[in-house]
Amino acid sequence: MLPDFTAQADLASGKLVRVLPGWRVAGAFADFIFAIRPYSPFVPRAVRSFVDYLRQAMKDGFTVGS
Repeated sequence: MLPDFTAQADLASGKLVRVLPGWRVAGAFADFIFAIRPYSPFVPRAVRSFVDYLRQAMKDGFTVGS
């Protein structure tokens, strides 16, 4: 399972092949993007800033341009 925007070039080149074209992600992964980092009680300012930026940039949803 890969986001389509990260797999487009490999799909176009034939390096990846789409299987189950009618299948759609369901459940927890369908509507969310997760920022995953190693656990630490201290979250660096850069990480907090990046996650805040992503929240703001994607607050209206995410669409892939053509």
